[in-house]
Amino acid sequence: MKKCFTWRFILYLLPALCLNHLSAQDGNSPYLECHYMENYIINLNRPKHIVQDEMVLSISTNGSEFYSLWCRIHAELKDSIVRKGGDYSDIAAAQAKLVYPTSSQCYTIYKDIPEKGTLTHTDDIFGHHYLMTEKLELPQWAIQHEKKTVAGYTCQRAEATFKGRTWIAWFTPDIPASDGPWKLCGLPGLILEAQDTENHYHFTCIEINRVSGGKPIAIPKQKYIRCTQEEFQKEQTLWREDMNAYIIKEGYGEGVKMRAKDGSLVPLKLNIKFNYIER
Repeated sequence: MKKCFTWRFILYLLPALCLNHLSAQDGNSPYLECHYMENYIINLNRPKHIVQDEMVLSISTNGSEFYSLWCRIHAELKDSIVRKGGDYSDIAAAQAKLVYPTSSQCYTIYKDIPEKGTLTHTDDIFGHHYLMTEKLELPQWAIQHEKKTVAGYTCQRAEATFKGRTWIAWFTPDIPASDGPWKLCGLPGLILEAQDTENHYHFTCIEINRVSGGKPIAIPKQKYIRCTQEEFQKEQTLWREDMNAYIIKEGYGEGVKMRAKDGSLVPLKLNIKFNYIER
């Protein structure tokens, strides 16, 4: 067992050992990708309705990014078709052929990107691009003795109250990357599983890949609306819970209307209490 641990440790630590020989661009090129299956409750008014997504944590020697694989694949396909002059019908036809489901999670979390010690959060709402920057905060983990196996790795349990939720994480010292899904990080090993104690959000590693020669991690150049986390959460909650109010606020007419049983048109009403991951 010790021999296996040492081999894995050297394998994943190698990029860091070679850091002095890397250019800045190479330092941002990912060397490890960890895929997580995420199960979460997006609508607190439907607590039994579990939504799924496949998330990717891409790690370089300088930092990392965390994003929805499904959302990114659909977005890249859409952008490719638009560049070729395609319209909405072309996009819909192409996306219908994808094996990847759609995702409503458009956010990306960058740790130590573009600067060490910073966390950058980008997201989209109704065609608007948002960017939030904050100090990279490390949860105050209490490491416990309990262990279990996740994705073939022996993991140890840790617990912390962080961003409004109490999180239980399972990390493996076999992969010495102090990172994890979403904004979770700061343990002596990669977090392979994490869930809040209310079981609203649950990330489980399903695949780990060693990569090389990938595109360097960088925040895309966009016309961003810069705001605080609180300001963005207010906007996203309005969009999720009352789409009409958001559309009207943005100046797009009277919003979406539905035909009632008596034949009249009434504003769309959504029975949603948005369950944002951060509180």
